[in-house]
Amino acid sequence: MAEAGWRRVETNLTYRRMVFEVRIFYREPTYATQRGLSQADYPAVFTVNAESEEDAKAAAVVMFKKAARLSSVNWVREVQQIECRRVPDED
Repeated sequence: MAEAGWRRVETNLTYRRMVFEVRIFYREPTYATQRGLSQADYPAVFTVNAESEEDAKAAAVVMFKKAARLSSVNWVREVQQIECRRVPDED
């Protein structure tokens, strides 16, 4: 119980979500083999709202895998590297 003169204040702390640009570099070895091409890295860029860089990368990987599933080709896509940078606030 609160002492006289004091009152309990309930707070709901929330983390501020930030905007990140995540670049996923990947290869399509099946495509390269079938076409007789050398391996090349392709970039996929995602803008993600997240609480941390780790969360942004994880969300971008989910989006990348969904886009691969929904594509009209069945090339294997192998992630080579993931880069992440915070997009500065516009305030």
